[in-house]
Amino acid sequence: PFKGKKLFCVGDSYTMHGRYFGKLIDITMCDKIGDTGGSGNGQPLTGFANNITTNHSTLVAQADVVTVLGGTNDYNHGNTTLGTFADVAGANTIYGAVKGIINAINTLNPNATIVFFTQPERSTYLGNPANTTPPALNNNGLNMYNISEAIYDCCSRLGVPCAQLHHTLWRLS
Repeated sequence: PFKGKKLFCVGDSYTMHGRYFGKLIDITMCDKIGDTGGSGNGQPLTGFANNITTNHSTLVAQADVVTVLGGTNDYNHGNTTLGTFADVAGANTIYGAVKGIINAINTLNPNATIVFFTQPERSTYLGNPANTTPPALNNNGLNMYNISEAIYDCCSRLGVPCAQLHHTLWRLS
């Protein structure tokens, strides 16, 4: 159903480096028209909505499909807390950020299909080995598991498709 559709990808360094684009395009048969991604403090989920609106509004408005992959910078660099589904769009929480991203995309292009992806598990953090069970907590008491759960929960409640890459890739490792 996505063959020939225009694809725009939003994300952090996973998107900035584009390592998943080939597989995504092979599977969906979309035509990628652009992407935006940033590493470290520059691109937590809470910054995605502003980045979309300020820097990429024309491409988002042209896209048929907009994918969003984020959360790792909120884990490693941000001061974002988990929050709850009751948080308003744009709040400095995972739930508020997801709502803000969805609102920004829908404002620019109400006809676009939005698809979120949760992050795969990260490597070493704060001296803890990669893929610990449970994964290491950051300074805000979050790990990639609860960040991915919050993204998935928020999307599910709002009717936005979300692929749980975190759980899938965690189970395959």
